[in-house]
Amino acid sequence: MSGIRVKLDEAAFFHDKLTGGKEDKRTFRCYLSAFLAASRSVMQYTWQQAKGTSSQAWYQQWAEQDPIAFFKCKRDFEIHRKPVVPRRNITEELGQVIFISDSLKLQYLDKNGQMIEEYESPMPKEDGRTSPPSTGQAFVQYFFTDRPGDKVCDLCGQYLSQLRRIVDEGLQQGHIKP
Repeated sequence: MSGIRVKLDEAAFFHDKLTGGKEDKRTFRCYLSAFLAASRSVMQYTWQQAKGTSSQAWYQQWAEQDPIAFFKCKRDFEIHRKPVVPRRNITEELGQVIFISDSLKLQYLDKNGQMIEEYESPMPKEDGRTSPPSTGQAFVQYFFTDRPGDKVCDLCGQYLSQLRRIVDEGLQQGHIKP
C-alpha cells in the first residue's frame, strides 16, 4: 500500500474514532489531532508527487477548495501554534415526566447567548414522591469556533470523502503513483 493510501486509511480510522468517542472531551480532542495529521499527510504526499510537474495545476485546484483549504489551516494551526479545541455542545432530551425535588431555573438563550426568557420554579413541598428513571438522551456535538454551523464530525467526513476523490482521480489520471 502506498504512503498516500496508508495515510488515507489512518484518516478514516481516526474519523471512525471521532464519531464514536464524542462523550469524552480529551478522547475527542486526541482523535481530532490524529485525524488532522493523517489527513493532511494525504495532501502533502500528493503535493510531493505533483510539484514541478504538469500535475501541479491539478493539485492546486483541489488544494484551494473547501474543506481542503480549511483543514490545511486547522492542521497548520494545530502543529505550529496551539491545539485545536472545538466547542462542545451537549443537548439533552428529557422524558415527559419529571418530579422536581428542588427549585428549577430555566433560561432560554438565543444563538448569541442573550437571555430571551427565564423561569424559576418555587421550592416544592415534600410529598414523598421520587422521580422515575430518566428517559432522556444526551447528544454531544462539537463545532469549530470559525465554522459554528458545521458539526466537526460531519465536516471531517466531507473532508475525508474529498480526499478519497482526490486520490482516486489522481491515480486514474496519472497525477500520482500507486
